[in-house]
Amino acid sequence: MNGFIRQYLPKKTSFDDFTKAGVQWIIDKLTNRPRKAFDGKTPNEIFFSGKRIALGS
Repeated sequence: MNGFIRQYLPKKTSFDDFTKAGVQWIIDKLTNRPRKAFDGKTPNEIFFSGKRIALGS
């Protein structure tokens, strides 16, 4: 997940430069991005499907 976040927020990025709307935009992009671990589904699709999944470490 850190790698995904770093695409939008490189190291040493000041959070003073971001608005709440800007942070929300990043959250929306990340939660609607298909994941290989979820067989191409997004975290939002998994969460709102009501199905339980087990995540490996």
